[in-house]
Amino acid sequence: MKLSDLFADYIIKDEEEFNAASKAYKLSPKQVPYTVSTDMKKNASPTVKTYRKEKMIESILDSKKYKLKKPLVLVNPYKMSPLSALVVFNTQENVSVRYTVKGMLGAADYVRISQVLTTRHRVPIIGLYEDASNEVIIEIVDAAGNTTDSKTINIKTTRLPETLKSSIKPENPLDFRDDTLLLITGGFLGSSYAFDNKGNIRYIASKMPYPYGYHLIKNGHFLYCEQDQRRYNYGNAHTNIMYEMDYLGRAYKTYHNDIGFHHWAIEEEGKGDFLQSSSSFPEDMHLENQIIEVSRATGEVTRKINMNDYFDGTYDTRHDWAHINSFDYIYDEDAVIASLRNVHTIVKISLKTNKIEWILTNPEFYKGTEQESMVLKPEGHHDWFFQQHAVKILERDVENKTIDIILFDNHTGNRRPVDWFDGKKESNVMVFRIDEKLKTVKQLKRFPTELSITRSNAIITENSKDNDGRKRVYAMCANLETHIKDARAAIYEYDYETGEQLNKIICKNDFFCTYLIDIDIDTMMSPITEDEPLVLGKLTPLKKVTKLPKKYAEAELQKDIENLKFRVIDDMLQIFCKDHTLKKVYIYNEENVYEMNLTDTKQDSKLFRKMNFYVTVPLDTLAEGKYDIAIKHRKVCYRIPYYVKKSKRQ
Repeated sequence: MKLSDLFADYIIKDEEEFNAASKAYKLSPKQVPYTVSTDMKKNASPTVKTYRKEKMIESILDSKKYKLKKPLVLVNPYKMSPLSALVVFNTQENVSVRYTVKGMLGAADYVRISQVLTTRHRVPIIGLYEDASNEVIIEIVDAAGNTTDSKTINIKTTRLPETLKSSIKPENPLDFRDDTLLLITGGFLGSSYAFDNKGNIRYIASKMPYPYGYHLIKNGHFLYCEQDQRRYNYGNAHTNIMYEMDYLGRAYKTYHNDIGFHHWAIEEEGKGDFLQSSSSFPEDMHLENQIIEVSRATGEVTRKINMNDYFDGTYDTRHDWAHINSFDYIYDEDAVIASLRNVHTIVKISLKTNKIEWILTNPEFYKGTEQESMVLKPEGHHDWFFQQHAVKILERDVENKTIDIILFDNHTGNRRPVDWFDGKKESNVMVFRIDEKLKTVKQLKRFPTELSITRSNAIITENSKDNDGRKRVYAMCANLETHIKDARAAIYEYDYETGEQLNKIICKNDFFCTYLIDIDIDTMMSPITEDEPLVLGKLTPLKKVTKLPKKYAEAELQKDIENLKFRVIDDMLQIFCKDHTLKKVYIYNEENVYEMNLTDTKQDSKLFRKMNFYVTVPLDTLAEGKYDIAIKHRKVCYRIPYYVKKSKRQ
């Protein structure tokens, strides 16, 4: 089908036809060196799909078929962001654009402005209402800032899933600006979505990420970890496939990691690389105890920050004794400040000296340990925190060597009981000032809030929409213990100075954390068409062995095995199973036999044993050829009646 036939005379085009047509655009050997054909279910990763669609959009712009008078409007073009659209058209002169989504349901107009001057326009429309005919005004702005033309279009959107219906109920309008959205991400019941200051959902991801949600990075993008593609470990299975994405749903790169990621990831200021929470198994039996630095350019792990190297073994009594759940980075010092949930500890570590600089917790906790002298001395009254989350640097006074930090004190003590736990059934947002010269800490603020037993975070903002001068504190109670009726979470707004509660937002679904976001459309307007590798990093490669063991060669040929599912994504075989039930995988033919041994960890938790996900078998190190598959599931060996065939991409 010709491009001109596909899009002729259409202003609004169904995304399904766009997706189908984009498959005609091929990848280069540099982007993905090999192809894998198979007789099982096959799909492409979001990164591969994005590239193909980007090439198609560029072809549309090359044709110069669409003008502002009659643009091409693609609703949810990347099938990841249902309340989005992409408006495509050409102009004769280099101009920028401004778009306005007309306000509904009590909200003001939502306006986004581009600074990019071009003749090739790919305008990302974010902030649409669900199940509505959205009135969107697109204006042309010349280099002098004058509006020279405009077009009003109506974009029809889909309904929200039932799990998000009436999911946000603010008592009063929220205090943040009209051009800001509050993003809720992670959790086990909801999705990642954002709402305006009237509580209307204006962004939603159609695909749920790993329960720890999005990790926002500096360029308006975020890191998105797969929920259903994981790696066994000694506890909660880690995701080992991650994408850099934007709010339009474009995936820029895929990142693989053989050990996997869990709670937290940030971008290193000044470097652009990523710091991510990971684990130190299979080198040992520990998990959620390590931060890794991942090169943005290559996906390689360039350094590791293992908490076992900084603390003695006093509290090493479980696989996840430290349980890193958040951290912040100080670029000019090359240091991290990390929250270790299971030891009620905030720690600052210098990556230049590889030494602890200070520890924030009740000094009683480290008495008699090698870390005792590193604990900050409290000044004045202190209310101690327990199993905290979401440590973040608020302000640094470099000259006076002070740091203000905020954290969410979940105030539960089940993972590491201590005799100084006060037993209060409440959580807290807490602000501390650390004097790094005197090695002291002062509690600046405490905001008691609803008991949120896990996850959660806090935000402080001064840019209130009503300009009343108040500094606001938002307590994001992500997982309530005593649930409010029809709610799993709640958000509380406080006056920073007085502690007065100003607002309460009821959330039907749990989450991991929240962020205030200003959508930067310029970062989403540039095409992704570079001929560069789409996949970075590595998964544990298959081991080449001499032959297929006899019990596998003679095993029963069967594919319907206790809810196992088989599929191929790009050049990866994936097998859906219950945690730790798939023991071995063999990929073999007459010339070569490869083994994947999945018995390097064990699962002791009854909870995690119930989890189901895809185990990834990377095929990138196989020699070219056609292969059969054999597996060991639980205690039984099977041959699987599917094949995979690896070929060099032409």
